[in-house]
Amino acid sequence: MKLLKKVCVIVAILSTSCSTAPKDRKTYFVLSNGARLPVYENGPDTDKIILFTHGGPGASGVVNYHMPFFQELARHYKVIFWDQRGSGGSRGHISKDSINLHQFVDDMYAVYQSVETRYPKKKIYVMGHSFGGLVGGAFLSKFNHKVPASIFVAPAFNIGQVTKTMSPVMIEWIESYLARTHLPEKDRYYWDSMLSYYKKNPIIGVDSFNIHLSNTSKVDEVNGNSQMCDYVKYGVAKYFIPDNVLDSLDFFSESLLILHSLGANGEANRNLSTDKEFGLDKVSSPMLLFTGGLDFVVPQATSIDGFNHLNNGVSNPNSIHILFDDASHEPFFRFKNQMLQVVVEFVDNN
Repeated sequence: MKLLKKVCVIVAILSTSCSTAPKDRKTYFVLSNGARLPVYENGPDTDKIILFTHGGPGASGVVNYHMPFFQELARHYKVIFWDQRGSGGSRGHISKDSINLHQFVDDMYAVYQSVETRYPKKKIYVMGHSFGGLVGGAFLSKFNHKVPASIFVAPAFNIGQVTKTMSPVMIEWIESYLARTHLPEKDRYYWDSMLSYYKKNPIIGVDSFNIHLSNTSKVDEVNGNSQMCDYVKYGVAKYFIPDNVLDSLDFFSESLLILHSLGANGEANRNLSTDKEFGLDKVSSPMLLFTGGLDFVVPQATSIDGFNHLNNGVSNPNSIHILFDDASHEPFFRFKNQMLQVVVEFVDNN
């Protein structure tokens, strides 16, 4: 594990209407522009609260809720999860036009306001994974002054960079693997075909994203980092199935629909390193960043680039970058203990 203290910045404030629920409820909905966004709470009533934004797009906070990492984190702090519009147990009228970064930020602020109302005078920290890094990073650019510190795991701060970096990192890994490994002809053909695919597709678009995810799963297996095996091993896979979702909320993943809508609404090339509206240069509060050296979904260089643009490149001394050389896109399972120790120390000190 490498510890790199670098530049850091977090994000400011905006406003949206929201609904709150009786304080004793652990699962409730927040209303935001026609959508009903489910919120799931876990953990004791602590002075510091962590608000987690899931990835995908199209995943669900329910899955993260049940991961051993977050179950243990909830022994230290109250941890609150929510489902984005069009994802997980979200309800209501959700138009394709509403699938844009402005609306996601408004939705997150509605949830944030609800938490503020339910738990006044508490410190609310922002945490996000993957696509949740894009939403959380944009949120921070607007509401930096409300958030004491943030935590991001493999954040997709820069979607435009991610789509252009996926193929090069896959080509580099496959070529290295073929050079150092003696394979039967059938297996060699499989990897040669995958290599040819990436050379013909230098940019991974919406229509080829699922193919890429399938390929990265195979690479993760070779590297001993199979995410689905981890989901099954730790009992989390069942929460992808509707009947097992927390409080019987229906779970549905609309990743491709959301990705297509983001593209149609001009969001496919968002780059928070340079974005004039949602730029990370506006974020000055401490950030804890986790990246994986074997992440082929959000290549670490794209996350680090956003991190280095925090606060116009002026380093916050409390900002930390942690690189797990052998981690893939979801280090929550294999690096659970290391992550937990660092997160608790970071939150306690900020």
